[in-house]
Amino acid sequence: MLAIGVPAALGASLLFGSVFVPIKRAPTGDGFFAQLMMCLGGLVTAVLINGISNFPPIYPLAMLGGCIWCIGNAFAIKIMSVLGMALGVLIWNTTSCLTGWAVARFGLFGIRAMYPASNLLNAAGVFLLIVGGVLYLFIKSDVPSEKDDDVEKPKKIDDDEGNEDDVPFATRIVAILAALISGTFYGSMSTPITYIQQNSIFFGNAPVEGLPYILSFFCGVIVTSVVVFIIYTIRSPKPYIEGPVVVPALCSGAIFAVSRRLGKGRKQHTIIQTAMSLFLTAIEHLSQTIAYPLCAMLPGLIASAWSVLYFKEIKGSRNIAFLVVAYGITLIGVILVALSKEISL
Repeated sequence: MLAIGVPAALGASLLFGSVFVPIKRAPTGDGFFAQLMMCLGGLVTAVLINGISNFPPIYPLAMLGGCIWCIGNAFAIKIMSVLGMALGVLIWNTTSCLTGWAVARFGLFGIRAMYPASNLLNAAGVFLLIVGGVLYLFIKSDVPSEKDDDVEKPKKIDDDEGNEDDVPFATRIVAILAALISGTFYGSMSTPITYIQQNSIFFGNAPVEGLPYILSFFCGVIVTSVVVFIIYTIRSPKPYIEGPVVVPALCSGAIFAVSRRLGKGRKQHTIIQTAMSLFLTAIEHLSQTIAYPLCAMLPGLIASAWSVLYFKEIKGSRNIAFLVVAYGITLIGVILVALSKEISL
């Protein structure tokens, strides 16, 4: 099981951590139109995967998982515009990790409780993951606005503290709270599918594999996204709708086209789609108590790498030091969680 589950979890983490990379520098505005395009791309890819899987039926309860994810993702782009990609992902992934682990470990929302081989290793690993997530709060990001992208700003000699002073404290707190709430939704997105899998006899002997539920999941995603966008256009006097944001979204599918047989030229949400496939596979082979901490925290490491090495959002020795320490603690936590599946203490 580890031979399949761990690579699936690592693959899902790599993709989840790269989801927002193609649109990081695109004119996304408040993010609602960009999210709608992401969801459309996911639906297209889900239809293709559904065909490859011999057209399994739509499961209405599994659609609820897509609704939950979409609600959590509605403000993700706006959160990142305040906190930066790495910090936003790291904060909501910490909450997602705790939520997903708690749902499976304690059997919440009708889910059958899933016990690891070693409660000690599992609990210690989750604790370290959370500690690592808390340390990320002390990292300051240099987040340029869209207007700043076209204007070269003078560099400071001492850039040790980042450029977060430009963000009002109240705005930062609101963004952090929004990220925590989003993480709660992210951590619950697979609960409806897990419930169906554990009670398949009540759903026409529904499959225990994850892929047959992908289209159902993204049907829920697109329905919710359309509703959110309609509400947004009604409430906003001047909705932000820009064509250029679609082009970067198309590039995301090309990033992953080389490693899947789904073809070429998918949209931004192709990455989320294939990551979801790997994520469900990881849950199938590792159980949710193991897969959720892995897939919830490792993407933060990937997003941070993008922020430090490519987007240069995180600068200065202080911030890098916090990031390295948090990396180390998170990595130890991930290893303990993975080992708790097989090792009994």
